[in-house]
Parts: sequence; C-alpha cells; structure tokens
Amino acid sequence: MALKDRSVWTVPTDELCWCWYVQAKHVVRVWRHEITRVILDRLINEDDQALVTGHLVTLLSAHYQNKMDYVMRDPILYGDYRNTLDPAEPRLYEAIEDFPTAQVCTSTHA
Repeated sequence: MALKDRSVWTVPTDELCWCWYVQAKHVVRVWRHEITRVILDRLINEDDQALVTGHLVTLLSAHYQNKMDYVMRDPILYGDYRNTLDPAEPRLYEAIEDFPTAQVCTSTHA
C-alpha cells in the first residue's frame, strides 16, 4: 500500500463530545469516519482504497451487523461548525447528517 502522507495518525478523541455518542452505533460511525479520514483518504490508488474499505466492511459486519445501515450511510460528515459564531457555546465535534445540513452550517458562517 502506498500513502500520500506518512504523518502520524491520531484520532481527536479530546474533541469528541461523549455525551452525544450515547449509543454504540454513534461511536462506531464516528470511528468509521476517523478511519476513512485518517487512513483511507491518504491512499493513492483505488485498489488500496477498495482493499481497506473491504476490510472495514468485513470487520464492521462481523461485530455490528444490526447497526450497518446507520454506520455505513453516506455522506459521512463530522465537524464542529454549528456553534462557531457563538463563543459562549461549546464547539462539539458531531455528526452532520446530510449535505443540506452541512450547507446550512457553512453558509451561516461565511
């Protein structure tokens, strides 16, 4: 496998609001997001991306079969954009469930 970037891989667990991740499916989905963002996005060819995606699906299917519809749903977007303009509000790293929600979050901050 060849990587675009050989930087150290870290998951920003200090940014996660564990109060939002109350169900296993939420934790597994954010884990999938981080694996996708940190590892899959750095792979330089489609064969390597397909290999890692296949392993990811196999692993998740083996352990979270009843949560696969939620965990594998696309788009998979996370961010801390909702409360950016209000310094009194915490900036929570949370799921942004779809593109219209992402568009609202980013257009109000432009």
